[in-house]
Amino acid sequence: MTQRVLIRTFSPTTNANYGGILQSWALQLTLADLGVNALVDSTVSPRFGRRAPLRTRIRAAVIRLLPAAVLPARLHAEKLRTRINAPLLSFAGRRIPTRALLDANLQPRPSVLAEFDAFVVGSDQVWRPKFMNVSANLFDFLPDADPRRRFSYAASFGTDGLELGPDELAATRRLAQRLDGISVREKSGIDVVRDNWGLVAEQHVDPTLLVDREAYRGLASYQPSSVQPGSLIDYVLDDTDGSRSVVNQASKLLGMSVRSLMPTSPSTWGAFRADPQRYLKPSIEQWLHAFDTAGFVVTDSYHGTVFSIINNVPFIAIVNHFRGAARFLSLLDLVDLRERIVEPGATLPQSLVTDTIDWDAVNARLHIERTRSRDYLTRMLTRP
Repeated sequence: MTQRVLIRTFSPTTNANYGGILQSWALQLTLADLGVNALVDSTVSPRFGRRAPLRTRIRAAVIRLLPAAVLPARLHAEKLRTRINAPLLSFAGRRIPTRALLDANLQPRPSVLAEFDAFVVGSDQVWRPKFMNVSANLFDFLPDADPRRRFSYAASFGTDGLELGPDELAATRRLAQRLDGISVREKSGIDVVRDNWGLVAEQHVDPTLLVDREAYRGLASYQPSSVQPGSLIDYVLDDTDGSRSVVNQASKLLGMSVRSLMPTSPSTWGAFRADPQRYLKPSIEQWLHAFDTAGFVVTDSYHGTVFSIINNVPFIAIVNHFRGAARFLSLLDLVDLRERIVEPGATLPQSLVTDTIDWDAVNARLHIERTRSRDYLTRMLTRP
């Protein structure tokens, strides 16, 4: 009988993040290649506690179901986000089989829990309390005596430390010691695991790097991007004066106009209704097509950097301290491209946009890391 595995991560049905959704798809695809039937948990977990407040659940349902015309103005921004993110979030419904493990009170559904032979958490910042409940992502819903395998794959703390108080730290240490294997995404994560949980971790690449360029091209072919091939792509999440300076410098040095993958935000619901196509986010397929055909990329996104590397597109990575700098440094050190990272507002040398990247060396290193990562997953899925 085919082994069934549940993946705990950011829910791909509600997390409007290109990299977050694609890492779920990529890990699921990789596990399928290893002969496993993997589903992604679609439960939306609060950052702390075990129960989502009733008021929060009612508010979300009201915003989702009622038209904007009858909603108070203060809720229009949330309604707008739902509509703007719709093209992006539709990917999960079409491409990622999911299962909701937890009920409305965030307690495990016994019938769903019984479906699975093993549990894996990862990737992305699943162990950063700023974004997720760390204990829930250490399978606190499983009893100690439960014999089923539980492990992490490329789990990230997002920073160089574990942002927990003493009580939470003690609770997570006990839960981590029940894991059959600990895999982290950043090199610094090895130290965090050792210093906080007293355990040994292995470092592995983000799940998106387990899948080759041709697989992503297969997705991108369904909905080509409107961005012209060979363009200078601007994929900047936090559009500050510093990041904008880097984009403008790159444009001038390359003599290329800029095409942004992040549409502007409408000021009002009326502005959106007047021209919705101007504000809708690209679909996953359109986003992938833009990276596949780009001539150059400037980004402050971790996964923007990842997909530049996958597609062998020259890039500049603007380090994003707010979202976690450790991720960028670890990734670029892994492929020996640390010189591609710059601080917001830095002055760009001409060489950074004109020097050729040795993509053969980068791809060879990725091949080694993919093999190591797949070997780890195989080991976790076959151990008693």
